[in-house]
Amino acid sequence: MSLACRLCFFVVLLAAHSISFAETFGDRAEAKQLADRVMLKVAADKMEEAVRLTQPFYTSATESEFNVILEGAKEKHPGMLADCGKTVDVELIREDKAGENLFRLTYLQRCEKRPMRWVFYFYRAKDRWTLYWFFWDEDITQIFPQ
Repeated sequence: MSLACRLCFFVVLLAAHSISFAETFGDRAEAKQLADRVMLKVAADKMEEAVRLTQPFYTSATESEFNVILEGAKEKHPGMLADCGKTVDVELIREDKAGENLFRLTYLQRCEKRPMRWVFYFYRAKDRWTLYWFFWDEDITQIFPQ
C-alpha cells in the first residue's frame, strides 16, 4: 500500500472516530421519557447528572463540544443556586409539534427565588428520534405563546 493510500486510510479512520453515533428513540413518548428523567435530576439539584443523561442522545454536539456544555453547567450551577435558590419542583409547561419530524418540550424549574426555563428539541431523521438540542435559561417570557 502506498504512503498516500495509507495516509488517506488514516484520515478516514480519524474522521470516522470523530463522528458521534447517538442513541435514538422509537417514538415521541420515549424521547419525552429522557426529558422527564433529566428534569427529575434537575429537581434534585443534580445538574451534572442531569446534563450527563443527555450525552448518549445528543446529536448536535461532538464529544468535545458536549464536554464544554458539561463543564459550563458544573461551573455555573453553584451561582445559579445562589441566585435562584434550591429547586422546589419542575413542571412540563408545553409540548409543541412542528410537522411530523420535530417537537419541543418546555419545562419550568421552580426555584425558591426565581424560575428557570428548560427546552428540549427532538428531531426525527428517517424513522428514529434524537435529541437535537437542549438549553436552560431565565427567559420565562418565551414560555408564553407569541
